[in-house]
Amino acid sequence: MRIIIADDSAIMVSIIQHFFENDDDITIAGVAKNGQSAIDLAKFLTPDAIIMDIKMPVMDGLEATKIIRGELNIPVLVFSNEVNEQIAIKAYQAGAVEVLLKPDIDQLNNPGF
Repeated sequence: MRIIIADDSAIMVSIIQHFFENDDDITIAGVAKNGQSAIDLAKFLTPDAIIMDIKMPVMDGLEATKIIRGELNIPVLVFSNEVNEQIAIKAYQAGAVEVLLKPDIDQLNNPGF
């Protein structure tokens, strides 16, 4: 499975890449820093799925999800640090297949975590 990571946080991109680095079934096909780049990469690389942040510059992840799902029908997993009922509803309305809360980076830095 080839995926694109769309997130403007270099730290979060690194965490996601690290999570998949030993998985022979998943390849990171590309990384986008904003929603428009995610659309452009998706058109060029035709990945099997996209992991999408919501808050990004140029175009947010919800708008990009709506376009990607409408034009390319690529599954999008919304992965955001702000997930509540309203955001989840908006993400599902945009076409997200799932909405997950990102881990708290401060907790990841805690040795007792």
